[in-house]
Amino acid sequence: SLSSLNGIAFAGGFSFADVLGSAKGWYSVIKNNDYINKQFQDFYDREDTFSIGICNGCQLMAHLGWVDCKLEQNKSKRFESRFSTVKINKSDNIFLKDMDGLVFGMWVAHGEGRFRTKEKNIPIQYVDLQHNPTIVYPYNPNGSVNGIAALSSRNNRHLAIMPHPERSFLKYQIPWSNIELKGDYSPWFKMFLNARMWLN
Repeated sequence: SLSSLNGIAFAGGFSFADVLGSAKGWYSVIKNNDYINKQFQDFYDREDTFSIGICNGCQLMAHLGWVDCKLEQNKSKRFESRFSTVKINKSDNIFLKDMDGLVFGMWVAHGEGRFRTKEKNIPIQYVDLQHNPTIVYPYNPNGSVNGIAALSSRNNRHLAIMPHPERSFLKYQIPWSNIELKGDYSPWFKMFLNARMWLN
């Protein structure tokens, strides 16, 4: 039962080995079971819940309709694993509170991460060396239009993100930085702290 939970992290990691396509096996397990499907819908509809979907989890959120997009194969037609630079835009998403303007690296590792959407409010974008949103490879690892790296739900409590903030939240996980990092954490730790503070 999800009724006792306030938060869910839909983790990345090749659900069903991706042989059925991006998170489709995972989605089918939920959608084709009335009890489980209702659990997820009720969770989304409650006002005291939040979730983050990372990589495969991002794909799952797209299939569930928690964010308005489709995810397709990278334009390079191959799996991309690299430390890409992203920019946080002004957003009301609970994970990104007080983070707008941040430009920093984040690990990516996906084969089907190209966003297709009509959404104009883009909370996180891949950027080039001048910190401008880009579709140019390899700065944008998948070719997403407008450099989309993540999308927010309409209620701003759910975040679908293709790069991996959980692989980059500790300082030792960062291969290089253009800013001085103090303490043990990278700037991405604040995403998870924001969710905890919102729950408080």
